[in-house]
Amino acid sequence: MAQVSPQKRKKRRVQLREAQRRRRARLKEDSKSFLQIILSQETLVALRNYSEAVGKPLHTTAAELIDRGLRREPPLEDPHLANPRPSDLQDRV
Repeated sequence: MAQVSPQKRKKRRVQLREAQRRRRARLKEDSKSFLQIILSQETLVALRNYSEAVGKPLHTTAAELIDRGLRREPPLEDPHLANPRPSDLQDRV
């Protein structure tokens, strides 16, 4: 198989670089829109302020706060298992 000319290799490298740049930009926008979807405007402002106060990126502080909150919360129980209905008990007998 013949070797590809240097111009074609350079053109292909430029194409790949542009594709990577577009992909990174798209992923960054998706990430931003995800945070905007799940957070109210007030919460997002508070998170930005907290992020600046601790000197960490927004996504890092958000993850830390979520982790902290999840560790504090007791595990959720399945309501069907916690309070079985009498009809459920009869089916098991």
